Amino acid sequence: MSGDNSWLFLFSALGGIGGCATVVMLVLAEIRNRRRNMTPPDTSDQPRTPASRKVAKTPWKEGLVPISRTRLAVLGLLLLLTTSLSIAGFVSSVQRKEELNISLRPENIQTTIRGWLDSFGYGSTIATDPATEFSITVNMPASGKHVTILREKNFNRYIAIGFALIISAEDQALIAKLSENERTRLYLDMKIELDRAGADSTLISQGQITCVKRIPITNSLTEDVLIRTINSVEATEDLVFNALAKGLIR
Repeated sequence: MSGDNSWLFLFSALGGIGGCATVVMLVLAEIRNRRRNMTPPDTSDQPRTPASRKVAKTPWKEGLVPISRTRLAVLGLLLLLTTSLSIAGFVSSVQRKEELNISLRPENIQTTIRGWLDSFGYGSTIATDPATEFSITVNMPASGKHVTILREKNFNRYIAIGFALIISAEDQALIAKLSENERTRLYLDMKIELDRAGADSTLISQGQITCVKRIPITNSLTEDVLIRTINSVEATEDLVFNALAKGLIR
C-alpha cells in the first residue's frame, strides 16, 4: 500500500471522527434544550391573554436539531462506520510491508550490484565463500585496496561491506617487541577508528583486522548508498592502517 493511500485513510478517519463529534454535540445540545423547556416560564405576573399562552407554549414544541431522531441515528451510525473503516485501512496500509523492487530481489541483487560497480568504474570479481549467498571483491582504482561485498547466509536480509587488513609478519614481530602499555595503546587507537566508522562487526587479531558494515536490503538500497558505504569502508581501512603504522614507529 502506498504512502498516499495511508494519508487518505488518515484524513478520512479524522473527518469521520469530526463528524461523530458533531453528532454527539448536537444530541447533547438537544437533550439540554429539552430539559430546559420541561419547566414552563414563570408568567404569574403577566396578563394571561391567549397570545401570551401561545408564546409560552411555543418553545415546548421546537427542537434545536432540524432533523428527526431516526435520521440523526442513521447519520451517526454511518459516520461511526466510516470512521472505523478508515482507521482500519490506515493501520493496514502502515503495517503492510512494501514490495521489494525487482532489481533488489534475491535472484537479481548480485547482478544489480555489479552493474552499479561497473557504472562507477569500480572493477569487481566473484569470489567463492560457502558461508555466503555471493561474494564480490571490489578493486578500488585509486588506492589499489580491496573491499568485499557479501550476502551472508546468516544475515541474508543485509548486504555486508567490509575489509580484512592483513598484518604482515614483520609488523607482528614489531608488535611483539612493544611493552604491554604500548601494545594496549596501539590496539585502543585502532579500535577507536573502527568504532568511529559505525561498523556492525569488527575484529582485531594477531594476524588481521576486519571491519564489516551491513545495509538492509530494502528499497532504500540504491547505487548512491552502496558506493558511499564502500568509500566509507575504504577510508576506515586507511585510518586503521595509519594508527597501526603510528604505533609501530620507534
